[in-house]
Amino acid sequence: MKTRRETLMLLKKHGYTDAVLSAFNRCNEDMIGDMPQNSIERFKIYYAAGASYNAIMHWLEGGCKESPEDMAKNFAKFCNDINCT
Repeated sequence: MKTRRETLMLLKKHGYTDAVLSAFNRCNEDMIGDMPQNSIERFKIYYAAGASYNAIMHWLEGGCKESPEDMAKNFAKFCNDINCT
């Protein structure tokens, strides 16, 4: 992710973060799979996407002080704590 920092910060600067969030949404849709449209559980896909997007963008803005491995472990713990799968 650090290698993409400049690109993502440039997208943010020019107001294209909706495209980045859409990519997070699509990635989560692909990983989690289809859910019935009438199921409230389908929103877990977007909760997880929004949380990961927000955390990563703040991490990048802060200069990536934490290691990618620590970030991944922290997010996995978060997902486990809230049962987002």
